[in-house]
Amino acid sequence: MLAVFYGGYHSSVTAKTKTLPVVASLAVDTVKSVTLYAKIPVSSPLFVVRAQIDAFNRQDFKASMDTIHPSSPGFQTTRDFSKMLLERYQLRFKLQNTAIESITADTAKVRFTQTTKKITGPEFRNNRIDGIHVLKKYKGKWKIYDTKTIKIEYLDN
Repeated sequence: MLAVFYGGYHSSVTAKTKTLPVVASLAVDTVKSVTLYAKIPVSSPLFVVRAQIDAFNRQDFKASMDTIHPSSPGFQTTRDFSKMLLERYQLRFKLQNTAIESITADTAKVRFTQTTKKITGPEFRNNRIDGIHVLKKYKGKWKIYDTKTIKIEYLDN
């Protein structure tokens, strides 16, 4: 689940509210992305969070959904909306200030700041989000289970 603000409407998935998640992407140089993430161990929850951003920036729907836990309460909604959004928009995502807030054997919380800017598509409010991804293990690998938005800042377009 990727928290994004779309046309002034806040969207993210939580188990309690079941609101709509919003995701999108922009094609970028994959080699740079791989180099950027090479220092993060594949076994780290941080790797999954960064891999999701990279997948959306490459407009790789399948790879983006591979980062989502299949038992997430928002899995199907995330899948459907991600597909629709990728058809309408080209957005650029930048992930900053990622840090593991807590971790156990099967659950991790990753705090992040994400900036999203529209490249092409209908009306969209560029924004910066502070949030927390909750990751859970699935078949021994970290997957994003939920996303909590803490703060939204709209940027000048």
